[in-house]
Amino acid sequence: MPIPFTKRSIGTRRLLNLALLWSLSLMLIVSFVVTAESQSRDSGSRFEKDGLGFDYSSLWELSDQSNPAAQQLVLMEKALDAQIMIIVLRGALTSAKQEEQAKSALIEPSISRLRGL
Repeated sequence: MPIPFTKRSIGTRRLLNLALLWSLSLMLIVSFVVTAESQSRDSGSRFEKDGLGFDYSSLWELSDQSNPAAQQLVLMEKALDAQIMIIVLRGALTSAKQEEQAKSALIEPSISRLRGL
């Protein structure tokens, strides 16, 4: 025979739910603090050259493959097997034809090189 809910059992259930909610909230806050702390310990590195500048984690390795037409940088993180490519043209593109030429000369070879890895 099921036990009917009483005011006391409903209050207890609410109290347990509230305690669970507080526990989960506390765990979430602690995980954010731990993550922020671990990121602040990583002093990181700074790249700054020819008007381009950014900060990156010291866990990443930077390879500068720049040429007279563009700055080409590759950030690699070996533990994650990840790469980030940054390509910045040195001159402004003022026409669709120039954009297509830049794409053929810079972007497509980079994509082809990645496919070959």
